[in-house]
Amino acid sequence: MARKPKAPLPREVTKRRLARWQQERRRRRITLTVGVTVILAIVVVIIYGYYATSIAPGRVRLATVGGTHLTSSDYLTTLRLSPTTQTSPRDAITAMVNYELIRQGAAELGLQVSHSEIMQEMRESFTNEEEEELSDAEFQRRYAETLNYLKVTAEQFEGAIGTQLLALKIEEHLNGTVPEVGTPLPHVHLRSVDVHTEPQAQQVMQRLEDGEDFASVTEEFDGGDLGWLAEGMMSLEVEQWTFAQATANATEYFPRDEGYTVVQVVEPAEERPLADEAMRQGLQDNALAHWFEVQWDEKVTWQADDARLETIYMWAMDQIGTGSD
Repeated sequence: MARKPKAPLPREVTKRRLARWQQERRRRRITLTVGVTVILAIVVVIIYGYYATSIAPGRVRLATVGGTHLTSSDYLTTLRLSPTTQTSPRDAITAMVNYELIRQGAAELGLQVSHSEIMQEMRESFTNEEEEELSDAEFQRRYAETLNYLKVTAEQFEGAIGTQLLALKIEEHLNGTVPEVGTPLPHVHLRSVDVHTEPQAQQVMQRLEDGEDFASVTEEFDGGDLGWLAEGMMSLEVEQWTFAQATANATEYFPRDEGYTVVQVVEPAEERPLADEAMRQGLQDNALAHWFEVQWDEKVTWQADDARLETIYMWAMDQIGTGSD
């Protein structure tokens, strides 16, 4: 039986089919690529959303203190441990920085707090006035309730108690360094006038610089002669300026909690004996506050601006409200 001859391949049809197959494969490949890309994009959005709302906020740097970076996670812990700081974004960051300054300062001074001291302080704080002493079981119950209420760990809570005790030890150390009455110390003779607004401060400052009698100025505003003040008795900003003045009648104004204070150097700085026990007590009363100001000036090298802080504050308060970490 003779073989049936093969029909010749239709060249043009084959080329068209090949082109069509290639186009179909290309379309399938493009469709698959687009599909995978869309799926990946969705996954990335989900992951980023979780990171942005749950993980990233806890890692935002809010301050740098002595080379240590404090993050929004530290900020959240501060808010939980100190409910009184929850009324203001800035109050919480101030407390957070102060805690770190205390820890660093205590280490530099060689001051430590033992675990037994922390436990004793906690027992006393958990004990009501009408109670004599807590049993171990009752102490543990109240401790657990406190941790649950604040939503903090035992390590965080005990760390906060330890920091408070370190602050007391720093204050005790500083009070011990205040010289005795009669010891020569730098003093400066000052007058001051308290006003409500910055324009008033500028006006008073100009009047004093023009030579107007100080008494006539204080008839309108609160003020007086402060006498000779020893170094360490005023705010750091005022002190740095006043002790840098070499001539009398130098005048400058400074912000205070409510309004402004105009300060005039009556007589420039000189060494004088510490006058009396009242002034020595004043130095002791101001020692810790003055120490904090110096530490802030030397160690706090960066803080978040108000916009970032407000965002993190809202995030932190949301975490506290929902009981999340």
